[in-house]
Amino acid sequence: MWRTLGVCVLAISFVVGCTASANDSPDPSTSADGLPSGPLTTPSAQPGSTKAVTPTPGPSPTPAPSPTPVVAPSSAAPPTPEPSPTVRIIDLQAILDVPEGDRFETFGGELIRLESVWSPADTGLGGTCGPSDAWLECGLEDWLIQPSRESNPGDYDGPRLDLFFGPGVRERLGRDLRHGEGPFAVVGHFDDPASQECLPEDRDGCRDLFVVTAIEPGT
Repeated sequence: MWRTLGVCVLAISFVVGCTASANDSPDPSTSADGLPSGPLTTPSAQPGSTKAVTPTPGPSPTPAPSPTPVVAPSSAAPPTPEPSPTVRIIDLQAILDVPEGDRFETFGGELIRLESVWSPADTGLGGTCGPSDAWLECGLEDWLIQPSRESNPGDYDGPRLDLFFGPGVRERLGRDLRHGEGPFAVVGHFDDPASQECLPEDRDGCRDLFVVTAIEPGT
């Protein structure tokens, strides 16, 4: 009996001692101070997103202003514009009431517009002029006008105004004027520059002649 008890005690001691040895053996993954041994593992940062990020464009650079060309002032004075000619509207009868030798002195050399005038049915134009005579000094009128139209030729026996066409007027008309036509608006003047081509003794008479610059046929 005692023998059996001794075997049991020995067995129990052996089991206890083995258990203690197993519990006392150091953990290879643990250091002497109780801290885990081996390389420290640092947790990696969370991987960033693989989506491409488009940078926000900044403000466009302001282009540098182009230099303003500097224009040097001209020393010459600007040309003075020619004044537009003044046209006076005068009744034809007012001219016919003035003697022919006094018309330039009465009306001057400004442009005159004669409205609602007529060509007589028979102008009685004719004659010749020498090649050496100035076209105003020759005295051959280009046309005649009167202040009213008469139903029968010859009924009007009042004064008529002789017209002398200035250079280019006949060509601008585009046709020949017929006797008895009208009404017309006639623009012209006394004291035409061509009067200076007349002989000194005839110059005053040339200035009293009415020179036409435009004729506007009416309807």
